[in-house]
Amino acid sequence: MKRTALSLAFIIFCLSFTSAQESDSPDTQLPCYTALQEAVYTTSASFSEVDELYRAAKEEASKSFTGEQKLTHLSFCDFAVGMNFYYHGKEDEARDAFDSGIKNIRAAMKIKETAENTAHYAHLLFHRASVSSFPYQIRWVPSIPGIAEKSLKLDPSYVPALVIKYGFDCLIPWPYGDYKQGVKDMTKLIQSGKVTSKEDDFFISGYTAYALEQLDRYSEAVSWYKRALESYPGNIDTEKNLKGAQKKALKK
Repeated sequence: MKRTALSLAFIIFCLSFTSAQESDSPDTQLPCYTALQEAVYTTSASFSEVDELYRAAKEEASKSFTGEQKLTHLSFCDFAVGMNFYYHGKEDEARDAFDSGIKNIRAAMKIKETAENTAHYAHLLFHRASVSSFPYQIRWVPSIPGIAEKSLKLDPSYVPALVIKYGFDCLIPWPYGDYKQGVKDMTKLIQSGKVTSKEDDFFISGYTAYALEQLDRYSEAVSWYKRALESYPGNIDTEKNLKGAQKKALKK
């Protein structure tokens, strides 16, 4: 697997850049967090490298924000490192990271509920359930659409909440989900031009591809998996799913 060399100088640059930003602005650029996302979703860094970026991103969030926003961004960091463990098959560590993220986001929501933190809470529960026992899934998964709707009441156009709402249909079998409706809604969301985040595009593409596979529409699934890899080339989970869909497409 390709490794990315992360130098101490780069970490220091991230933190020094952060210190020059204005605090408490939702539009503040966070270079350490961006680097953490890139390393995780491209699955291109070692665990020690991701841990360095995780620590730097948490320090960055603590310097850049206060209160609810600080807790929300700390939760983003927890989610990212949880996904890294998930991609590498370390489910116990992934659960711990997701639980840390859930703790932080619940604390943020106690201060103030926003579309951002509410949608992120739903996203965390979704991925925590993916590495959890059936009783955990039964307890929490049915609540996820309602949490996404709560986010959309706060901001009807908030894309991450729409990703979770439509993603539920894409990933959960009937009668709770609806693969066809999920594909339809995700396609419309992409075509709307509202999706500007690489992370959102990545999840939309992967969720849509999965739903298409369940509908035996393998060639279309291949195209969506390839789209996901355009966002984060090298993602091991997506590459594995792409190869599976390609084999199924050839057999059909």
